[in-house]
Amino acid sequence: MKNDIQNMKLIFIFLLLNGSISYAQNRVGKEETSQQNPEDCPSPNPSQFLGVCNAIWNTSYATTAGFGYTYQEKIWEIACAKPSVDSFEIAKAKIQKMWLKNRENFRCFNFPNSIATDKNITKFSLESGVPGFILEAIKRYNLDMNFKDPADNKTIMDYIKDRQEVMLKQPPIDQAKIDEYEKIYNILKNKGAKHAKDL
Repeated sequence: MKNDIQNMKLIFIFLLLNGSISYAQNRVGKEETSQQNPEDCPSPNPSQFLGVCNAIWNTSYATTAGFGYTYQEKIWEIACAKPSVDSFEIAKAKIQKMWLKNRENFRCFNFPNSIATDKNITKFSLESGVPGFILEAIKRYNLDMNFKDPADNKTIMDYIKDRQEVMLKQPPIDQAKIDEYEKIYNILKNKGAKHAKDL
């Protein structure tokens, strides 16, 4: 009788361990799939692009741990990066892939109160009062900014210099904004960003 109980205990422990191992292997497998196949992520649709633009224009706080603002969550989402699964480096690689495939189409349409309406999201974010997006794009995710925006056939570098020139000719001069442009321009330049004529 004792032996039977002991055998049953051993079988139960074996089944429990086997189930735990299977669960762990399944989870690892899912993580590896998520990490190894960023190319499987579909391109964002116009509604998803607009969702990021809206989140920049109407700033709101994130609901996911590890994020400050909603637009940060949405960038991960459209890149198929999973906060609960992917390491930052894996997520960064996914965001870079998404950006390279879609950056020319990543425009913010129908914001009549923005001087950058219909332009690339980098330009739009500069005029939204929340330049965090472009600063994160450059410094945190190392996104390549060397492309021409179809809206004006200019890079972000061209846009910044154009805006500085316009503002210097339109009093009252907003020196704080001009200085902000210059700061971001220099960060971009140090990261290898170019003017359209140099591409």
